[in-house]
Amino acid sequence: MVQVSKDSLILDQLFQIIKKNNLKQSIYYTCTVFHRKIQLNKENFLIENNNFKLEDLESDYYILALLALSCKANDVEMPSSILHSVMEVSKVKADPSKNKPDSESKSDLSETKIALDFLYHQKKVTSIESYLPLLFNYELHTPCPFIRVLGLLIILNERGILIQENVKKSGLPSLMTDIDAPQVLVDILFQQSVNNLLIILKDSNILNYKINELAISAIPLDVDLFDGLKMWDAVDRKQIQMIRDRNLSVQ
Repeated sequence: MVQVSKDSLILDQLFQIIKKNNLKQSIYYTCTVFHRKIQLNKENFLIENNNFKLEDLESDYYILALLALSCKANDVEMPSSILHSVMEVSKVKADPSKNKPDSESKSDLSETKIALDFLYHQKKVTSIESYLPLLFNYELHTPCPFIRVLGLLIILNERGILIQENVKKSGLPSLMTDIDAPQVLVDILFQQSVNNLLIILKDSNILNYKINELAISAIPLDVDLFDGLKMWDAVDRKQIQMIRDRNLSVQ
């Protein structure tokens, strides 16, 4: 397994926010790609922007800015409640005494002060967000490995390959006599693949992997099954096995 790093902890927090707010799955990958690119270029970013410090790229403001940019890249409006919730957590980190019942912690806060606090946090997030695209030349489009996984499973299902396989090797239930077996099998495999993909996305080498490699690595089926499929990228068995060994060998 890949050793847990500060980068992975940031991704953990991002993933938790995405899951809690039921945001599109594609945002997981967009956040990951943006974050990795930013970390690779952060020294240049800090040199070119004297107003920012290294801590800014590890702060809650950075996490929110990264999430806001990822949402925009996926044509999703980030809920304002995310800003409130993350900033509340940030306040408690800075001052544990703020972790009190609402009647105690907010008794001395007027509506005006709360509004001003929100505007201040929003301004900080916006200032960081506006500079992030500079780190990767405004290339905001990222493909979605989750959709690629689903597409591959649908193709395998339509060709009858999933039913023909010994699904018991993947710990799947026997569904051969059920009229809905193929679709149920796709659903089960897709959920397993999503769980695997969320683990793989924390790999520090994520930018070096092609979308098909990510998708196939996450699908709990033998690589040989994908040989007959016409894909833009050739299937590199060694690369896929390396990704699986690196991230999924011990769970």
